[in-house]
Amino acid sequence: MKSSKVISERGMIYDLEGTGHKVVKRWFYPKSQYNLEYITVIAERMEKKYNEIREMTCPDEL
Repeated sequence: MKSSKVISERGMIYDLEGTGHKVVKRWFYPKSQYNLEYITVIAERMEKKYNEIREMTCPDEL
């Protein structure tokens, strides 16, 4: 697979103390260079990571 630029969109999330954190909220992969199976694997890894973080920071919301 050729090197390409994956574009990301950032946003702010705020913790309970009101501190803002810049995080990536959306990823854009060029269709011409990434197939759906590859992106699905990446998305599943990210979802697992975010769920682990959420369990540590907001256990009551699950």
